[in-house]
Amino acid sequence: MTGTVIQWQCESAEHLAMRSRRGIGGITIHDGGWAYCDGLDGDDKHRWVATGGVPLESVVRWARTGHSPNGTNGNGATKRTPAKTDTTGKREPAQRGS
Repeated sequence: MTGTVIQWQCESAEHLAMRSRRGIGGITIHDGGWAYCDGLDGDDKHRWVATGGVPLESVVRWARTGHSPNGTNGNGATKRTPAKTDTTGKREPAQRGS
């Protein structure tokens, strides 16, 4: 169901403590919109929180490291970009004491 827009995400502490189902199953309808629970063995005691409409890939916890194959972590934030370094080699000489 890649491309599915998820309107609700389960944030039950018990369900989030479970292993991730990695997007296999866990999709249901809640208040007329697609809803997703990532807890592998979750029961029906969900705590649905509105997402505002996000892709399924952004709510799946892909691995314990939190990074998914599409370059985002499980909460939809993008990976950090390393700081750029000066590659020109132009540096001020170090000040020496007198």
